[in-house]
Amino acid sequence: MRAHVKTVITNLTFGIGATLLVLMILQITLNAVLRAAFDAPLDGSVEIVTNYYMVGFSFLPMALAHIESRHIDASFLHDRMPRGLRLAADWLGQILGVVVVGLIIYQSYLDAMKKTAVRAYAISGNSQIPIWLCYWLLPVCFTLLLLTLLIYPIIGQRNAQPTETGVE
Repeated sequence: MRAHVKTVITNLTFGIGATLLVLMILQITLNAVLRAAFDAPLDGSVEIVTNYYMVGFSFLPMALAHIESRHIDASFLHDRMPRGLRLAADWLGQILGVVVVGLIIYQSYLDAMKKTAVRAYAISGNSQIPIWLCYWLLPVCFTLLLLTLLIYPIIGQRNAQPTETGVE
């Protein structure tokens, strides 16, 4: 089951990430060509890149990083603790993680609802670029992280810890 969950999250993360990357490359290339050839850049390129692509690139990989134990880790103290204390610290960290991520989901959901209600947009040149949709990226990305925080203690420990170089 753990391998299946990891496969689903990996495929979802890489699929969405690759799609965002290709779209960003195409948009930036088209913008550069139109600007250079016709002095007519695409309105809203900066807004779309910063509000959609960069938010996706920043927050989408969090669940995968959690599964693969790739977050920044200060284990110098943890590794010196007795086994029982380490287990207690791990569970406390897990519970705090669930609470904090849950609060982030709640607040980002409220923000997304507000921006959706007013159909938030950014003005670029003569265009209104809808940005209310990008506010939904945070609740989605953090919900994926929350699912990994809740599922992984049930189905087994995360993958082996990375080596000092980060390469297994």
